[in-house]
Amino acid sequence: MTEASPADEIYDEPMADEDLVQRPQATSRRDHVRVAVVRIMRADDVHDLAEAVVDAHRKVVLELVPGAEVEHVGATAVPGALTKGDVDVLVRVGEAEFPAAVEALSCRYAIHQPHNWTPTLASFTDPDAGELPVGIQLVVRGSNTDKFFGPFRDALIGSDALLAEYNELKHHLDGLEYERYTEQKGQFVERVLRELSSRSAAGPGARSYGTVFDEVAEDYDRHRPSYPDVLVDRACESAGLGAGSRVLEIGCGTGQLTRSLLARGLRVTAVEPGRQLLARAREQLEGLGDVRFVNAGLEDASLPAARYAAVFSASAIHWVDPDVSWRRVADALDDGGSLALLSYFGLEDPRSAADQQALHAAITRIAPEVAADWPAYRDLDSTIAGVAARRHNVSEVWGWLGSYALARSYAADLFEDVEIATVPALLEHSADELNSLLGTMSFWARLSARQRNDLAAANQALQKRLCRPICSSMVACLVVARRKAALASCGR
Repeated sequence: MTEASPADEIYDEPMADEDLVQRPQATSRRDHVRVAVVRIMRADDVHDLAEAVVDAHRKVVLELVPGAEVEHVGATAVPGALTKGDVDVLVRVGEAEFPAAVEALSCRYAIHQPHNWTPTLASFTDPDAGELPVGIQLVVRGSNTDKFFGPFRDALIGSDALLAEYNELKHHLDGLEYERYTEQKGQFVERVLRELSSRSAAGPGARSYGTVFDEVAEDYDRHRPSYPDVLVDRACESAGLGAGSRVLEIGCGTGQLTRSLLARGLRVTAVEPGRQLLARAREQLEGLGDVRFVNAGLEDASLPAARYAAVFSASAIHWVDPDVSWRRVADALDDGGSLALLSYFGLEDPRSAADQQALHAAITRIAPEVAADWPAYRDLDSTIAGVAARRHNVSEVWGWLGSYALARSYAADLFEDVEIATVPALLEHSADELNSLLGTMSFWARLSARQRNDLAAANQALQKRLCRPICSSMVACLVVARRKAALASCGR
């Protein structure tokens, strides 16, 4: 059977600017033949309805195919996207379960585009769909087909620039005949997936750069800032923690956050894969409280289930495989336990804008491959509003804040009540201080010796030109989410 591109199969998507409103699909007359054309609406306008539709079909699918993983994909799953107004439901099963799943779903749903079916893909529609048409995409977990739906959704969620490009395309596709719409959208999707594939295949994987911190453990401890006490207190208050509460910390590094947790009387299990980082944490935290160290990544750590009242992670969870991280965190938490994520993010601020633009210009000139992946800077109001728009899924929130590819739809089934607290700050660094700080960041490992020297020299030249310290703006963010008490419906 010929392998069809999943880009031809996806049953939904978005696009439009301010004058686009929700409209039904229409037809045009050409040579007396009725031809379907595509009309676009805002996904946010149908978000609540789409989520309700997905929840309803999740229950149906799990009754037919117990143990399947059911996700919301397509444009209606992407905040801020534009859509044709239909809903895509992704059903993931093992290779051995696929034939039986096809048979079971065929009893409830109508077969869709059988000419595109493959040994790893089968598509269905709901003949009884209401206001929003529904497509069911059944795939074999881990297959090439499986690498299409979720990754494309997550790429849009994780990149404002990519989403804007996607929406611009949708704007131009509004009113096109359906076949032309499908062809041009498919080309865009395949291009994005090729870029994602090339990026992951080029050199060490992105998450492997997390190991560089272990090589600069001493500098990391000396130059990285600690986290504001007000945010740590807020996290403890939100989680209902008190002296003696058991907590898990993911990626403790040299122990900056661990020290704060111990100071509040918490009993800490600290997971850290870096041997040098962990050795420094042991040395510095000895005698300060009840702490147990685990020298492993979260993926490999042996942890008890439902043991902890809270899980903390400071600037670390993005180094963990997101296909397992959110579930491992949920498994470690008591019912109703809290996840608390802390990190610093760049902040758009008029007081530091000129200096930050000069710094970014230097990186773009010296290391364009690094600048291409540089996280987005937003002002404080936009940061808070963006979190509010994504608060139904903590993985989307954290991925968006840091421009990380972390968003996973399954996390929405595990956590709720997402909140954010922020502490903005205007910072001043000498060029030497700034270069020392940059040397502890993961992107530094991607630079050649010449690029490092050139960037350090550019920062020295900038300070000399300014005749003052270099200004930058950061915001310390705390994101808290609560573990849902009942996880039976998550397909576990």
